[in-house]
Amino acid sequence: MIDNPAGGDTLKINTGGKVGSYTKKKGSGYSLFLAELAQPLNLTTFNQFRIMVKAERPTSFILKLENADNSKRIEETKNIAVANQWVEYTFNFSKVKDVTDLKKILLFFDPGVDTSGGTYLFDNLIIEPSGVCSGVEKNISMLDDFECQRNATYGASGFNDVRVVANPDKSAANDSEKVGEYTDRIGEWHALVIDNNDANLAIADRPIIKIKVWAPVAGTLKFKMEGTGGSKELDRQVTEIKKWVEYSVDFTSEAGKAYQKLVFFFNAGKQPGVDTIYYIDDIRMEAPGSVTLEDFEPTPKQTWESLGAEAVFGKFNGGINNPDKTGANTTDKVGSYTKGTSKLGGLKALLPLSFSLADFPQMNLQVWAPAGAKSLTMKLISVLDGAKEINRPIAETGKWVDLSFNFDNVKTITDFERVEIVFDPDLESTATWYFDNLTQTQATVDPCEGVTPSPYVIDDFDCQRNAQNFLSTDPTTLEVVRNPFPEGINSSANDKVLKYVDPAGAKEWSAIVWDMGKEFDLTSYNSLAIKIYATKAGPVLFKLEGGAQEQVFGEIKAGDVGKWVEYQISFKAAAGKKNTKFVLFFNAGNQSPEGDTYYVDDIEWRREPYTGCISTFETPADNLGTWQYFAAVAREGKRYDIVVDNPKKSALNSSNKVGEFVEEVGGQRWLGMFNDQLPAQVHMGTNKKLTMKVWMDHEAEVILKLERSPNGGPNIGDAIANYTTPGEWQTLSWNYPALNPAWAIPDGTIYSTLTIVMDFQNIPATEKRYYFDDIAIGDANCSPSTPTRDLQVEPLSIYPNPATDELTVDNSVNLFRYELFNAVGQRVGTFVNTGQAAFTIPLNGFDRGMYLLAGYDRQGVLRANARFVKQ
Repeated sequence: MIDNPAGGDTLKINTGGKVGSYTKKKGSGYSLFLAELAQPLNLTTFNQFRIMVKAERPTSFILKLENADNSKRIEETKNIAVANQWVEYTFNFSKVKDVTDLKKILLFFDPGVDTSGGTYLFDNLIIEPSGVCSGVEKNISMLDDFECQRNATYGASGFNDVRVVANPDKSAANDSEKVGEYTDRIGEWHALVIDNNDANLAIADRPIIKIKVWAPVAGTLKFKMEGTGGSKELDRQVTEIKKWVEYSVDFTSEAGKAYQKLVFFFNAGKQPGVDTIYYIDDIRMEAPGSVTLEDFEPTPKQTWESLGAEAVFGKFNGGINNPDKTGANTTDKVGSYTKGTSKLGGLKALLPLSFSLADFPQMNLQVWAPAGAKSLTMKLISVLDGAKEINRPIAETGKWVDLSFNFDNVKTITDFERVEIVFDPDLESTATWYFDNLTQTQATVDPCEGVTPSPYVIDDFDCQRNAQNFLSTDPTTLEVVRNPFPEGINSSANDKVLKYVDPAGAKEWSAIVWDMGKEFDLTSYNSLAIKIYATKAGPVLFKLEGGAQEQVFGEIKAGDVGKWVEYQISFKAAAGKKNTKFVLFFNAGNQSPEGDTYYVDDIEWRREPYTGCISTFETPADNLGTWQYFAAVAREGKRYDIVVDNPKKSALNSSNKVGEFVEEVGGQRWLGMFNDQLPAQVHMGTNKKLTMKVWMDHEAEVILKLERSPNGGPNIGDAIANYTTPGEWQTLSWNYPALNPAWAIPDGTIYSTLTIVMDFQNIPATEKRYYFDDIAIGDANCSPSTPTRDLQVEPLSIYPNPATDELTVDNSVNLFRYELFNAVGQRVGTFVNTGQAAFTIPLNGFDRGMYLLAGYDRQGVLRANARFVKQ
């Protein structure tokens, strides 16, 4: 203890005669001052500490409390920004108010620095109630709210110019009880400095600086970063006076630079006049509320390119002057794109290496669309997970509109490498589009907005939640959670699944019920698929109720525990029985003494698996949907409808329609395409062979693979068949076990993906087009050899055409089922005729465009079809 030395008390806070003095030992980074109390501290109410410190140089110090054996402790570090001045520091230790054996108080000055010594003075160590700040956790974004979050250290100048006072003007803009009062001293550049000493400010994580100001005069509020990395200034004009206004600047451009001081200049560059008192509050460093990827100001930030040849996929016209500086977008520069001849025209750009959806999963874009435009698609391309896309409607054309794309369901994917914009695939016009302000923000739109309910999905626990009522028959836990086991056939950690807890002592027939409120149409889609992750083996019962009940017992085998398994149950016999509910019983017929947990996902109706002919491509019902290219160039990662007219009819293949494979110049030698969205799965019986007809213009190796078996079958590798008849159709065969014993496919294995590689090992000098047809399992024959396939397909008599709300079929007396296909061959509806001569099909809910209506008899044979336009 020494006499309080004169001077160094600008704040006039310590006029006492005696103070404590501590000299740090050189060579000991954590040299300390220790006071051990006779009795433990009672922190129940008194848990806030204040201490005055006067240091001979800027540094930091630690105040720590601990018990006898250091098994319980709390500490906090405070920054000392001003040398040789008495400053009071506050420590809120209310988080340990229930700890009863803390009896040591320790002080560490200049902690962790072995080479430093020096003498430090301290005084007036006080413990007091923390009051309204009790239990308040430190908010790293808040530098100072002048109440409970006093996390800033004010340096020279400014430390003696700011004090806590009652809010003189409480309002909706700032209803805080306490604020800071700042006095602007003489000089044009008098400042308030927040000084972190040697520690860098977290600009990379929190570059947005905000402060609330009540200003007595108009002028310039200057924000400045200073430190070893140099300096950066940003100005905001103060035009509203004698009221609370929040000002904000963005130092994102300074990320990675070493700044240790944040400086505020009030009425910068002006001598203070009569009014020198400013009130300030809520000084914050925040993460950005958005990330700007492209704003074209003053030039493009990304390298935008056409998706392919400009004449086909369109042209990027560069950053241009905004042709319509009204409404939602008044900025100077925007991007311009003119569509080419392809419906799938658009642009692409590589994403920054730092791109992540984790914090900001929503992409936003401003668009000025030409007349006739209805939608825009945004795609994010992942190296491992492929394309993730969202289509959004365009409400108005000829003006700027805001579009938002919520990718929250895929935000755990970390390798998105580029963004693609497809400008309305249904608009054939080659008019010009304008786009601007591509940003990332937190989600503001429902990720399921605009998703059309699928008639075949019961529940995927994401966007296809199609039951009218979802319940359990006994008190239990039904909870939709993120997939806790992202692996195998259900590998997305972002995917939502059902967590079902079958509680201890639950009834033998406890069940989960999906009540659809309408009859299941099991005419074609009558195979129920469901993914289950079970924690124990046992029986499981799948049941349809609401009409003439149908049930199928299954089993979760011991080898299927602890992994995702897809079960497929045939309910073909339930067609027409008017059932409306799907009911699922785990551990059916048994009680569970200890209680069990199961996870469920992707409950949907599928067509019966392919067991013979997979596709002839002759009708939309035979169209396998779109295929996605890989190891390609312009087609890389894109999906295409591959059905075309047969350009090479012959005796071996007189089909009207075939599949087309395009081999680009510059692709990899394994350029190919796959289809992971087959209308049905491929079922392999005892004959483990696939056949396919192929036409090429030269001899080549052709690969046809089966992949992604949901019931554990092996992935087929590069199974090769040799095409040897250039310019002619040839039937190729792949007998997988004969090609490789490792491809010994168990009977009953099902696959969900077909992959084709034509011209393996060769890269052409010019683009090539090859054709394939009649994909079949085993020795099945896809050729039109039966009277069923020889039946003439008659035209349907329909009206009105174009149609708006409904479509009537006149010649329907012999037709049992109708299937509706959109312009790209996707089945979008199924309707059953109960014998009416004039059958009406409702069209509400379907998008505008061209459709094909196909009519089938009770044997499932296509009898008639017609095209129409939905307005």
